[in-house]
Amino acid sequence: SSHNWGTLLAPGTKTYDHFTEMFETGHVADNNLSVSGGDDRRTFFLSAGINNNDGFVVGPNDSYKRSSIRLKATQLIGEKFKLGGNLSYIDSRGSYIQRGDNTSGIMLGGMRTPPEWNNLDFFTADGQYKSYRYQNPTPAAQAASRGYDNPFWISQEAPAKSSLSRVLGNVDLNWEPFDWLKIQETAGADYYTDSRLEGLPLGNSTTPDGQVIRADYNNYILDHNLTAIASHTFAPWFQGTLTLGQNLNSTDFHQIYDLGSTLIAPTPFAITNTVSVDPNDNEVLVHRESYFGQATADLWDQLFLTAALRNDGFSTFGQNNRRHWFPKASAAWTFTKALGEGLKDKMDFGKVRFAYGETGREPVPYSTLNTYGVGRFGEYGGDASGVLRTIYLGSAGLVGPDSVGSDSLRPERTREYEGWLDFGFFKRWSDLRISYYDSKTSDVIFEAPTPTSSGSQFIVRNAATITNKGWEVTANLHPIRRSDLTWDLGLVWGRNRNLVTDLSGSNDILVGSQAILTTVARVGF
Repeated sequence: SSHNWGTLLAPGTKTYDHFTEMFETGHVADNNLSVSGGDDRRTFFLSAGINNNDGFVVGPNDSYKRSSIRLKATQLIGEKFKLGGNLSYIDSRGSYIQRGDNTSGIMLGGMRTPPEWNNLDFFTADGQYKSYRYQNPTPAAQAASRGYDNPFWISQEAPAKSSLSRVLGNVDLNWEPFDWLKIQETAGADYYTDSRLEGLPLGNSTTPDGQVIRADYNNYILDHNLTAIASHTFAPWFQGTLTLGQNLNSTDFHQIYDLGSTLIAPTPFAITNTVSVDPNDNEVLVHRESYFGQATADLWDQLFLTAALRNDGFSTFGQNNRRHWFPKASAAWTFTKALGEGLKDKMDFGKVRFAYGETGREPVPYSTLNTYGVGRFGEYGGDASGVLRTIYLGSAGLVGPDSVGSDSLRPERTREYEGWLDFGFFKRWSDLRISYYDSKTSDVIFEAPTPTSSGSQFIVRNAATITNKGWEVTANLHPIRRSDLTWDLGLVWGRNRNLVTDLSGSNDILVGSQAILTTVARVGF
């Protein structure tokens, strides 16, 4: 029977709590020091902090340390200019453990061990690593799988380390040439390097021959914002603002990732100590340029109108289709300000709001291109890692992409209508919000299937239309509102209806998969 747990243990058999024994009390020490000061023309703020986190998994590889320092200062130049700056440095280092749906993860190995087996004893008399599923290994079986790894052995012997250094900051200039005009310029940068090492020793249950992963990530972001805000009171009942601005952004991400398979010697965990190396050198460079404008109007201190327009350009689009417009508008009316005094005694606050907006999502970088690369195929007869490549004995070969790019991609565009009703009753004793939204996303970018006779399996295209419609209701009661005691009761109800309405002729489009679960988009669902 599938419900049979096997023969009962003999009376007096020693058992172990395989869940509790894997964990201990974690400790966190967080220390911060800050100094601030200034006068009517200048300010400064300096802070430093150290965070030490000793985790709750038994073993030496469950820790995290973060050190940071920050300086922020402003200086008034004359009476109309203000210069400011902000600079931070962060250094973090961590040591982690294997987890998740993973035969080398501590949970699978620990919880699938019978209670009478002592996981703390994971070496044989001659020093061989053992597990419940491989109890008597010989020296010849040093690189044989143990089925599921012993959680204490893997947490001690499998390093997973990260060292990150990050510098970020900005400089901003504020200029008020007139009482009605403010101009602000902000330029900033964010740079980090993240170095990682992960090793699986000989005999582990994921890659028994051993494995080393060495990765270095570098990310560099430059960002610039320029805005001008004009405001004016046209009449006692009419105020307005106009905002114009520009944003420039450049993001450069570089990844070097080497996977070394089959350890030559048990240590060290280094790429040079592996038989086969699978390298990956990847760089992504994206430029963005945006212009925007927004106008607002405040009428009788109860009707608020907003209209805005944005033009975005991204290097991720094709050369002939890089710039796109996105409008938005909203209107809000606090109608209780126009009501008679009789109704105001019962309704403290009442507001109705309507909004329309369009937003876009850019394609994944280089989706517009068709690139060729070295092929990797998991096949019997390959190298020591079980991989067959298109470079063999010095002879080079390239293969086309599984997914064909498109130079005419448009942004995923979401058009959404929203409406709200807000009420406050009985001198702040209760409030209610009712909202409705109707959203339609068109030109959704998917990897749509294409005939394999084309040489590829998929093509990147604007392939789908998806709608989302729903209601949200929030009700709150505030029975007690005192300086020393408050009591709030709240109820939230929401409903969303998501529907795929078009797939450009495809029956199904694969969205993603994880373990045994595959997600697809299908019209009518």
